[in-house]
Amino acid sequence: MDASGKPVALLAVCGHHIDGATLYRTNPDESTSDEAHWTADDPLGPGVVSWPLNGDVPGWTVDYYLTGLRPGVTYTLYGWTKDNSWSAEAVDFTLADLADLTPGRVRFFDIYKGDGGSTATVAAADFYKRSCP
Repeated sequence: MDASGKPVALLAVCGHHIDGATLYRTNPDESTSDEAHWTADDPLGPGVVSWPLNGDVPGWTVDYYLTGLRPGVTYTLYGWTKDNSWSAEAVDFTLADLADLTPGRVRFFDIYKGDGGSTATVAAADFYKRSCP
């Protein structure tokens, strides 16, 4: 969540590379479909990358934009490589989940939690440390 309260994607790249990201929705009444799709101009190396969920993003080709989030729909955001050699852990969220976030907080799938992995919310400053121990 950025300072103005708009959702922002954060992607932690841990020791590999990521070529792009996709946001899609799954609704019981509809088939799964992409809502937004971004391809990095150059592979993303280790570190954290962030971008707004709509609009142009420097260093990325926006293949299609987010048209809006709807109540009652679960969305999934994940990072991928063109050759399917690696991917980032996907995080699921709803509008209600986003409403619970405050600026500077990040919701992500924490695979290192003792329960085998589940969604966690941490300060943005702690996101990379928690994602890439």
